[in-house]
Amino acid sequence: MTAARSISEELEQASRKALQEREQIWRSHDDNEQVKHQLASFTSRFSHSEPGVPPVTLAGSAPNVELAAAVQQLATTSQELDRLGSEMTRTQAELAALATRAKQFWLWLIVTVAVLVAIAIYLAVR
Repeated sequence: MTAARSISEELEQASRKALQEREQIWRSHDDNEQVKHQLASFTSRFSHSEPGVPPVTLAGSAPNVELAAAVQQLATTSQELDRLGSEMTRTQAELAALATRAKQFWLWLIVTVAVLVAIAIYLAVR
């Protein structure tokens, strides 16, 4: 009975180990698929790469860490581009507001000068 129990325990232990390895492989696969989808989502954003730079292919055998670092760098760059775009929009809006205020200032200045000239002419004629 002990030999049968021992073999049963060894089989159970081996099956647990196999299941853990299988789970780890599938987790790694899922992580790689997620990285693949993230890279694909950046394709449209960064498709205007410089001439002579070979396009990134997902068929290579780059280690997971390198792919994750590349995706992280692309995500950071994408966030920076978004931030800069919103700053540029805000700055353009501020410039448009300043241009409007400058036009209003010149209009009020011309009106004020015209009124002062009219008053001066009125007082000179009198």
